Amino acid sequence: MWEAAKTIARCGRAVPIINGSQISLVRDAPRSIPMGVFGVENIVRDSFKWDVSLYDPSEPDSVELAFVNPTTGKEETILCIPPGAEGADPEKVTLSGCTDRNHAYHEGLYVAMCQYLLRETVSFQTGMEGYNPSFGDLIAVSYPLPKWGVSGYVTGRSGNTFYLSEEVAFESGVTSYILLRKNDGTGDGPIPVTPVSGDSFAVVLNNAPVYLYDFDDAGKEPVLFAFGPGDEWSKLCKITEISPSGDETVDISCVVYDEGVFQYD
Repeated sequence: MWEAAKTIARCGRAVPIINGSQISLVRDAPRSIPMGVFGVENIVRDSFKWDVSLYDPSEPDSVELAFVNPTTGKEETILCIPPGAEGADPEKVTLSGCTDRNHAYHEGLYVAMCQYLLRETVSFQTGMEGYNPSFGDLIAVSYPLPKWGVSGYVTGRSGNTFYLSEEVAFESGVTSYILLRKNDGTGDGPIPVTPVSGDSFAVVLNNAPVYLYDFDDAGKEPVLFAFGPGDEWSKLCKITEISPSGDETVDISCVVYDEGVFQYD
């Protein structure tokens, strides 16, 4: 039954998932809001892994997608070739239940662009907050190993000036941004910031944050941040697996997100 559910859902670019006691569907679609913020403060030490898959000339360069012609009832194929590819070595994919040529073509290009663009995978361990996001959600990952921004926690606030646990540096002529983790675990931002003269552990938020942060409750989780110039404040990653690894730790696997996979929709 589960295999049948996966086959049916795939025609709508979705997968079935078990979330607690419920069976649901998650459809792959463009996303922009990170549902979790992870950095040096909440990634278990020495658990971070980053893998980049280099291009192999023997890999398929396109997709030959099979669908059913609604008029004849017979299976047909359509060749989906991304720009710059020759289409000489396509991967054969069957989209069961698809009876529309345009739908098949869009899905074939989606598969081809996923193979072409999604080359970086990330995995790490975190605490119970790893259960906050779900399969398919975006998360922001900031970590020093691949130089994905600077991460830490906010130590205090005075108006729009936020004081940070880590030292940050600004680049001349480049706008820097900060992403803040809200109480529900989701990300707020990125918000443009400017430096504080004489204090490299503080930034001024150019715009008041959407969320009003309160630092008076000592029992709360700290407000985490990710900082960097331009788009280097963190990497947005899409979760591919969440699994328990201990009493209070969770394994998260994800792929570095690239909205380019949806450009032919």
